[in-house]
Amino acid sequence: MEIETDDLESRTPKKTKPLNDYAQYVKDNSAKVRKILQRRPVAEGGGKQVSFGDVTKELARRYKLDKDKKEQTRAVVGNLGNLLKDLTFN
Repeated sequence: MEIETDDLESRTPKKTKPLNDYAQYVKDNSAKVRKILQRRPVAEGGGKQVSFGDVTKELARRYKLDKDKKEQTRAVVGNLGNLLKDLTFN
C-alpha cells in the first residue's frame, strides 16, 4: 500500500481578497493605539496589560471619528465646488 504525500504543486493557490477600509485601519493603527492605551494612568484603564477588547473599542471609536471627518470634508469640498459653479459666468 502506498501513502500519498501532500504535493504543493497539486494544491490550488489560496485566493486573497483586499481588506476593507476598517480592516486596513485596524491593521495600520492597532499597535499605535495599544501603546497609547498603555501610557494612560492605571486609574483610566491604562497600564502594561491592555485587553484586546479595550484596543478594539478604541480603534472603532477612532475609525468612526476619522470617517466622520472625511465625510464632512467631502461635503465642504462638494459645497465649494457647487458654489464656484454658481459664481462662474457662462
